[in-house]
Amino acid sequence: MRLLGFDTVIAESGNPQQWLRICNLQKRILLTRARKSDKLKAFDKIILILSDRHAQQLNQIITELQPGDFHIFSRCLCCNRKVYPISKELVIDRLPPKVRERADHFTHCRKCGKIFWKGTHFVAMLQFLSREIDGLKGANLEEFVLTEFC
Repeated sequence: MRLLGFDTVIAESGNPQQWLRICNLQKRILLTRARKSDKLKAFDKIILILSDRHAQQLNQIITELQPGDFHIFSRCLCCNRKVYPISKELVIDRLPPKVRERADHFTHCRKCGKIFWKGTHFVAMLQFLSREIDGLKGANLEEFVLTEFC
């Protein structure tokens, strides 16, 4: 979901009641694969994820939420903050040698410092979305990449 630009929190630990409180306070929708919890049934902003496959999960969420515009690569995939353009000169010492040679445009996360560029992962993710996600199939996804790289 972060890849598509959605503000996402991952519940790695804690109990269902704790996450329900967080969802209520932050006006979030809980996505879960947990089928057994009766406590979750009382919560109205919940989507029970049915598939094990990422593409099917994304398609289900998009179908149920109908989120509108996608802002691909506009959030940090690690910490969820928005990313911003940054010049190569400011990050060159932190780049792998091949990236220094091949890439000229970058974004970064101001919170965790992660740097992003249009490399093989970027291309592979766009191809995955274009191939697998309903509503994006066959699209030129460069149009959906909201964040301008420097």
